[in-house]
Amino acid sequence: MFVIETDVETNTIYVGQSKSHPGLYRRGLFVKENETHWIRQDLEIAVGDSMPVMARIRYRQELEPAILYRKENGLYVIFDNEQSAISAGQFVAWYLDSECIGSGVIA
Repeated sequence: MFVIETDVETNTIYVGQSKSHPGLYRRGLFVKENETHWIRQDLEIAVGDSMPVMARIRYRQELEPAILYRKENGLYVIFDNEQSAISAGQFVAWYLDSECIGSGVIA
């Protein structure tokens, strides 16, 4: 069993069986503005802009194509392919070619 989602308002935990449960997969995630870190500040995108990148949410995970969307309250990372078990508190890192240009804590 895997925790898929929690609802603190109703004190409910949603679970799924097996690593292939569809509830474990998501294409997108959000990083709050104050949790976003640009290593290459010269490449930081402005609010309203987007940027195609390669990204990963786990150490040693293969880089996956994604698009960053900058909003006033933070950054959305939308992957081309669904990712397994994206969890709050994990880091996402984004790259241009093989250079890590930024990262952030998943909200």
